[in-house]
Amino acid sequence: MSIVPDPKFDFWHGVDRMEIEWSPTIDEGKCKGSGICVTSCGRGVFRYDYKRRKVKVVYPYNCMVGCQTCSSLCPEGAISFPGGREKVQQIVAQRDILSRVKEELEVRREALDFKE
Repeated sequence: MSIVPDPKFDFWHGVDRMEIEWSPTIDEGKCKGSGICVTSCGRGVFRYDYKRRKVKVVYPYNCMVGCQTCSSLCPEGAISFPGGREKVQQIVAQRDILSRVKEELEVRREALDFKE
């Protein structure tokens, strides 16, 4: 099944999201269907199979690179990511993300500036 990501998540700091291997994997044997990942993910990565009481990853490229909130919240520890923090740091280095972030901070200065 080919799933198309939400267009607003097509790029991560200018990098085509389809080129970045980062999405959750669910261990079906561990998943007890709590659903906290489904209701907590603001990017709609998951759907809930009400018949089987299991969670499915249906929009993997909607997942924010580096986010592991669903894994942290899962009471069964059923969600994992490819390589964890080390993988994210590798992506950041390989794609020169930090220089892209500096540029983005300048472009969005007015909106992001902290004012006391």
